[in-house]
Amino acid sequence: MTALSTPAQIMATLEAIDRDLAERLPSLEKAAEDHFRAKREKEKTHAEQFLLSQGSVAERNARADAATATMGAEAEASYEARKAAVRVLEARATIGASLLKVQR
Repeated sequence: MTALSTPAQIMATLEAIDRDLAERLPSLEKAAEDHFRAKREKEKTHAEQFLLSQGSVAERNARADAATATMGAEAEASYEARKAAVRVLEARATIGASLLKVQR
């Protein structure tokens, strides 16, 4: 962890966070695109499985759920992990900005 005892250290840390966020943005955008494409495909497949199934609505939903349960899981996990990392960086930047304001 970087010491944040001087305005210069805080500014350096904020600049590093800014660079890190800029580097992560393309992969976050790609992961979001992949996740939402997979989500739509899962919803489409779920609807198709529901329509092809027989039985009560609950039974048809259960069959469609079972057929699509793991679809898109990898894309969702990738997106959520990247999103969480960005949230941590944003929180660190907010803390750094607050510390900088107090020290000035």
